[in-house]
Amino acid sequence: MTLADETLATWRRLNIEFRIVEATALKVQLLMDLVLRDQAQAVYQELLASGIKGGRNYFTIGLRAYNDLHDPDGAKRAYRLCLEQEPKHASAWNHLACVLHDKDETDEAVRCWRELLA
Repeated sequence: MTLADETLATWRRLNIEFRIVEATALKVQLLMDLVLRDQAQAVYQELLASGIKGGRNYFTIGLRAYNDLHDPDGAKRAYRLCLEQEPKHASAWNHLACVLHDKDETDEAVRCWRELLA
């Protein structure tokens, strides 16, 4: 068992959701650093499907999806889940807009930037 696995197991035992997300995100990053993309993707998908609460958690997942996994669709999904729970999360609006812009979904990106400015 790796240190990341032990950390994740500890946070799960204590049932502290934000720490579970952080530890899982770290595990994803470590797996990517080790060029174990399939394992990283599996851990990330498990986290995304876990039904966690809190926009901040989904924002963290979106960052990992985009930055570590290079998964714009996963990032878009995570940012949207964040915004469902925290509609005024400025960073989520901005990051979602950037992802949409990168995917050439310009009209939707502009709408998100307008939400951010509102």
